[in-house]
Amino acid sequence: MKLFISICVLLNLYCSAEEIYNLTLEGCINMAKQRSPSARIAKQEFESGRWKYAAFSATLKPQIGLQSTLPDFTRSINSVVQPDGSVQFTTQNQAYSSLNLSVTQEILPLGGSLFASSSISRIDLFGDTHTFYWQASPIVVGINQPLFKFNTLAWSAKTERLDFELSKRKYDEALEDVSIEITQKFFNYYLAAAEVEIATFNTAVNDTIYTISSGRYTVGKIAEDDLLQSELALMNARTALEQSRLDMAFAYTDLKLAMGLGAQDSLIIVPPQEIPDFHLDLQRALAFIRKNHSSYISNELQNVEAEKNLKRTQSGRFFSANLSASLGFNQTADVIGSLYDNPLDRENVTLSLDIPLNQGVSNARLLSSRAVREQVRISTKNNEQLFEQQSEYTLREFELLKRQLVIAARADTVANLQFKVAKNRYLIGKIDITNLFYAQRGKDAARRTFFQTLKKFWIRYYEIRKLSHYDFFAEQPLGQN
Repeated sequence: MKLFISICVLLNLYCSAEEIYNLTLEGCINMAKQRSPSARIAKQEFESGRWKYAAFSATLKPQIGLQSTLPDFTRSINSVVQPDGSVQFTTQNQAYSSLNLSVTQEILPLGGSLFASSSISRIDLFGDTHTFYWQASPIVVGINQPLFKFNTLAWSAKTERLDFELSKRKYDEALEDVSIEITQKFFNYYLAAAEVEIATFNTAVNDTIYTISSGRYTVGKIAEDDLLQSELALMNARTALEQSRLDMAFAYTDLKLAMGLGAQDSLIIVPPQEIPDFHLDLQRALAFIRKNHSSYISNELQNVEAEKNLKRTQSGRFFSANLSASLGFNQTADVIGSLYDNPLDRENVTLSLDIPLNQGVSNARLLSSRAVREQVRISTKNNEQLFEQQSEYTLREFELLKRQLVIAARADTVANLQFKVAKNRYLIGKIDITNLFYAQRGKDAARRTFFQTLKKFWIRYYEIRKLSHYDFFAEQPLGQN
């Protein structure tokens, strides 16, 4: 480990660093969640969904509007009905101006709307003389209510709420994707540095072995084949060292880019010293996954959309209606000051009916919508079962990796001790060089296996966090650390 840290420091000496970061795995992840391109993209996607839902929510509040026409001027020859019923073409030269203030409130459960308005208008007639008239409606209140029609507003409220909840879940999962990505690249760099450590050690050992073998060959204690074998091992070790250094430099740059660090920034990583020690209850974890993962929200949204389409098809199959009613006051006058004197009542009630006569089309559309809804229900149910199966496999594999990590750590220790024994026995001539190299390969393989198992463990750890939206180590939902 000391050699690994030294390699990291030496690598940083080649950089004219703006800033040096000394970070653990968790520190790298936290920085990436703030600075990485992936995290910033996920943030903007969430912001888009958040403002989309905010815009819809705003439509459920009272909407205040001001409409005006200033002015509408017309000069044309039009047909005008005379008092005796005849028609004459007359030149008309007029202007129309109006101002209307309105307040509208949607009624979510009913799908209709209430409104109130106040308006004033003026018409100017130009000719031999200029005359004008004022008209005002000081207050008008009313309702527009569809009857036996599809309630678009209520269903939109359901889908918009689910869509926003889905965007929140996906954002949390996108941040855990960042955790997984950084964990992979963190351990890629860690493993690459470990390969440099292994290659450096092997080069030094093989150089010593080659020197000893040369001396033994000179005095006739070993055959030329053993000497050539040790020379070949030394050359392979040097080649491996050069390649591992190149791989480490690439992994180092790859990790920095993923974290959002600049080319001139320098990074020293601190490998995990402890393994999260907690028992993962399978059923409890699956319960969190069912409750929190975005796929379940997505499935629910698909089912609601299918049900929405079916309800839209069902509504108005036989008949539908629309009721509009308003009550208020209005008045007209030659001067604006008289507009609000003794206003007259104003009432309006309209009931319109729509009766479709071609039931064949409606029935076909209804059957199609039912088939789609059933298809979506079956598909989402199957997707949930497959997802739970995959999630359960991930949870079980994590528990297995915890045990494998203990075994891999012990195997690494044993293989390292075995190599030391083999090396000492070779130096005193108790074993041949083939057995020594066999022990060396075993040592290297055990070290790589340990590092690979450690990498898999941490990746699975963050995958479980992503699936469940829960930190089982800290025993709290994500985002509350």
